[in-house]
This record gives sequence, structure tokens and C-alpha cells, in this order.
Amino acid sequence: MGQVIFSHDLGPCDVQWNGATVGPTNGGVKFKVEDKIIEIKEDGYGVAAVDGVFTGSEIGDIEVPLTRFTLAQLDILTQDGDLAGSVLTVPNPVGMAMYANAKALVLKPLVNNVASAVTTEWVTFFKAYPYKKWEVGYDNSGQRIYKVAFKIFVCQDSPNINDFMKLGA
Repeated sequence: MGQVIFSHDLGPCDVQWNGATVGPTNGGVKFKVEDKIIEIKEDGYGVAAVDGVFTGSEIGDIEVPLTRFTLAQLDILTQDGDLAGSVLTVPNPVGMAMYANAKALVLKPLVNNVASAVTTEWVTFFKAYPYKKWEVGYDNSGQRIYKVAFKIFVCQDSPNINDFMKLGA
């Protein structure tokens, strides 16, 4: 069997949450996953570990720097925002649980500014929910960016219980 190439080595991605493209990005989309381990030690071996136990994976939030988006795209990401014509009213969510409303987040490589249709190149997070990390500048030397982050959760639903993501199809 030949080597399977997972994804493009270089380039931007299309970000889709709950099946909808969230908007164009500027500044890169990144995610971080780090396994956490507790070392098992014994006096007879000094400070050297004799074993290790996985305690889970720490999944960093995915930050998406949005630019040149539509209000409809931003409305999808603002926790029950109210879009009326050309006005988006942004709420202040307090006490709202995120997991119940979490949806799939899919990163698809962009090729010639078109999202890849090759599912083996996609990264899918099963349960993700967006929240605002806006710090918008108004000046003559920078482009306005509305950063949205996605909180990634371990899936509690079948068939992906205890999974958080998949690479490829």
C-alpha cells in the first residue's frame, strides 16, 4: 500500500461550524493538543520515572481571526445574537452552558481559495462552541480582526464517546 498523505503542508483553511463557513480569516488558524501524563516513580530509581499514566489530552481552544465577514456569519457565532436587517445586536451570555449547543467544527484546507472536497484532508472536532475574543483596533496601519475562539469538548455522545477529534475521513 502506498503512503497516504494526510493534508497540505502549507496554506490557509476554511473553517466550518455546524456546516456553515464562519468567514474569511487573516492571521492563521491554529490548534494545540497535548497529552498529559503523571510520572510513576520509585525510591530505588531516584528521580527517574519507572512508568507513566495518561491523564487525558489537554485540548487548547481554537482561535479563528475573522476579517471581511458578513453580519450573518458573525451572527452564527455570537450566542443567540439578534440580526435584524443590517444590525447585529450582540448579547452578553451569562450562565449559559456550552456543551448542549456544541456542534462539529471542521477545518478544510483552501486550494485556490476553495475548500478542499477531499475528506481525508479535513480535521473535524466533534463538539465545539464559539466565544468572542474581540480586540478590534481602529487605526491607519492595521486590518480589523474579530477573533472568535472555539472551546473544544470531549464528545459525550455515541458513537464518539470520549473522542474529541478525527483527522481525515
